[in-house]
Amino acid sequence: MNEILTAVKQATLLIGMHADGATEAIVDMALQYRKPFVVVPCCVFPNFFQHRFVPVLTNEGGVVVLDDDEDDTDTDVKPWDGGTDETNVKMMPVRTHEDFCRYLALKDSHFIVETLPFEGRNVAIWWNGIHRDGDTTENDENYNGATT
Repeated sequence: MNEILTAVKQATLLIGMHADGATEAIVDMALQYRKPFVVVPCCVFPNFFQHRFVPVLTNEGGVVVLDDDEDDTDTDVKPWDGGTDETNVKMMPVRTHEDFCRYLALKDSHFIVETLPFEGRNVAIWWNGIHRDGDTTENDENYNGATT
């Protein structure tokens, strides 16, 4: 384990291309050690990672609101975008690739989500490592005034 931690601390960039069960760990280590990263998530492993939940919109009766658009998403559940009343939000288990990408992207508001120009699992989530949610000039020794 010490070898892995040393490698992470000395790295200039963390990359996870279809890293399976290690994807979330790459993102978490990048945040912890302020390392730029890019991951292309693939497998979700919902039975192994049962702690993962994403917020979805519900109606007044607590029923999940369905997304009626004609996009190519994996799910018909309407994701919560943070812009509506939190009383109409329910936490749902991460079950699909789309859920997993949203789960990872919600770890920090500075993360960028992009679609890569090839078929298959092609969603990339990345961060330049400059700052994290909660950083301020007082408690962030690496803050240089730059924005993402």
